[in-house]
Amino acid sequence: MNELLTDREKDLIILVASGKTNYEIAENLNISYGTVKKLLRKLFKIFNVQNRTQLVFATLKLLSIEYK
Repeated sequence: MNELLTDREKDLIILVASGKTNYEIAENLNISYGTVKKLLRKLFKIFNVQNRTQLVFATLKLLSIEYK
């Protein structure tokens, strides 16, 4: 996953997993709401998922494979 994602994308996924809204993520990362949505769409495409829950699950699944 380290090669697949930028630090910003990793931070965004952590915030999504912690239940933050897009507005809260934007504020926390000091980026615009639109940028959050753009990054999420990019991540959905990378992981071939359709929503935030699936994104978190796919990320956790990848991490469990990577660290075995």
